[in-house]
Amino acid sequence: ENLLEMINLVAEMEKDKLVANPSGDVVAIVIEAYLDTGLGPVTSLIVYNGTLERGDNIIVGQSYGKIRSMKDCAGMLIEKAVPGLPAQVFGLKNVPKTGDSVEIVHNNREFKKRIKQIVQSSSKHGIFAGKLEQEEVGQGGIKTKHLNLVIRADVLGSLEAIIHSLEKLNHVEVKVRIIKKGLGNLTDSDIDIAKTANAQIVGFGVKAAPSAQQLASELN
Repeated sequence: ENLLEMINLVAEMEKDKLVANPSGDVVAIVIEAYLDTGLGPVTSLIVYNGTLERGDNIIVGQSYGKIRSMKDCAGMLIEKAVPGLPAQVFGLKNVPKTGDSVEIVHNNREFKKRIKQIVQSSSKHGIFAGKLEQEEVGQGGIKTKHLNLVIRADVLGSLEAIIHSLEKLNHVEVKVRIIKKGLGNLTDSDIDIAKTANAQIVGFGVKAAPSAQQLASELN
């Protein structure tokens, strides 16, 4: 919040020296981003050219989404962010990196195409192979197996939805057992727990830390 106020103050002092076109292509940079357990990814950015509007299809580095809402440096909801105005953006699927550039894609078909490319390029960080754990012979001579899972998601709503869906998948021959769940990117601890419990790791809207990726590669 203090960072946004400082940038807003500098922009106001230098506004006579700045040349920008509110009607032009959007040029904006991420200055801060973090994951809020209630709000999801929160992205603070500064617009240098063009205008961001609520409802825009937005791509920021390897993140994407539709702008659900925006706030100014005073925490007030705004419909538009014009050049020189820092803003907080809500609606991205995951947390972008500081310095990532912002791109607006007006064509919905093109936007879906770009999302597919992003998902394909990052999907290898989402799921690591796991195995079914053999269990005792159940009623009627049916062998029951447990599918152990470690689950990570970007926001609480997604995590709850995933867990709810998985719980409904329980079958007489296969039962889902959630070993660990949490918000944020995959860590070494998640990999270690998955190894110990012979579990599968499922990530939704998150990535794996480089060390976790390396550890997972060594175990696969």
